[in-house]
Amino acid sequence: MRVGIDHRYSLCFMIGFVFEVYLSVSAGSFSVFFITFFQIVTRNMHQE
Repeated sequence: MRVGIDHRYSLCFMIGFVFEVYLSVSAGSFSVFFITFFQIVTRNMHQE
């Protein structure tokens, strides 16, 4: 189950990274908001 959770997090990270790159190209101001939100989510995952 631990492997499944890690795999799901890595998949979410890949999707988030691609989405963040897309936002930085299309809408720079919203990209800053997304980066901040994604960092908060990543920090919460590391705390578990």
